[in-house]
Amino acid sequence: VDMVMKKGGRFLLLTLYTPYSAPASDPWLNKHIFPNGELPPKEFVLKAAEEYFDQCGGDYPSFQELTPHYFPTLHAWDKNFANAIRMGSVNISEQEKRKWHFYFMSCAGAIKARHMRVGQFLFMK
Repeated sequence: VDMVMKKGGRFLLLTLYTPYSAPASDPWLNKHIFPNGELPPKEFVLKAAEEYFDQCGGDYPSFQELTPHYFPTLHAWDKNFANAIRMGSVNISEQEKRKWHFYFMSCAGAIKARHMRVGQFLFMK
């Protein structure tokens, strides 16, 4: 982003993050969905961004918590995906179908249990 962004530009980062102080990862997700993935704490995202984006103080960078909206979003994705499979728009094995259903519902559970959060940051250069 830094290499292609012009001075005065804005960057909206939508990300999953953990409410804990250390990054979180899950062996199943690492194997099946996001190889070598981890959820960073919100503070890690801000620290990493300091090097590349202006820090203007006050309420900057702008942050919006989206977690309350993500639980129904995951359920909608699961339902829409199942409908696409049923209608023949998506052709995958039963094992793949179960894998994606498990992924959507496990993320919904992590959101509900408050182990995973969703937010967006607006950064400026």
